[in-house]
Amino acid sequence: MYQGSTVETFVTTQGDALVGYNATTDTTSGNTAVTVNGVSFTPQNTGVPLIGTNGVSITINGGTDNENAFGDGEFTSNAAIFHLIRGGTFGVTSVTFGGLTIGQEYLIQSFNNDARGSRNSNFITGYGDGTNSSSPVAFSSLNNNPPGPSAGDSIIGTFIADSTSQSFNIFGTNGGPAGTFNSGNSQSQINAIQLRAIPEPSSAALLGLAGATLLLRRRK
Repeated sequence: MYQGSTVETFVTTQGDALVGYNATTDTTSGNTAVTVNGVSFTPQNTGVPLIGTNGVSITINGGTDNENAFGDGEFTSNAAIFHLIRGGTFGVTSVTFGGLTIGQEYLIQSFNNDARGSRNSNFITGYGDGTNSSSPVAFSSLNNNPPGPSAGDSIIGTFIADSTSQSFNIFGTNGGPAGTFNSGNSQSQINAIQLRAIPEPSSAALLGLAGATLLLRRRK
């Protein structure tokens, strides 16, 4: 995903920003917040809700905060990315999103990085789908080396809220995609995560689409 460059466009701006959580909480060095590709990420400790727009929140459940241990791989020349991914919370059991609007579609983007030399492509974080708490349904590499970039991965998913609060389990393994995944182990790690709202198409846009459909039909 990172492609060994310092571009920041891997941070999605789709939809409307609600809240961005940054596990790099080393306030002693002034790293109290970071903006990457126009998206703001605020540091917060595990177990403490981070409140964003309209009361929407992210809470990292379980785990241990490690403010600056994970490095930034090939992003050493980009300070914003460095402050986004160098810290993380490992041993995470789940992530809870609060203050949701029932029926609203949301986008999650989570960032996973452990660029230390002892890591390789077998170190993977897994994500549950919010309904099955026993195994992951999607995966994100902590380190893609070897081969490939040595600065982690990110994963994007969407869901439609059926409650004002929804949780997703986090899993990890050091055995690769076919390894044994466990929730709350050392590879159950999150470095940063953002939640965005996907707007419904406007009535004007819908009318435009309907007109385009009629036009296409007339041309047949």
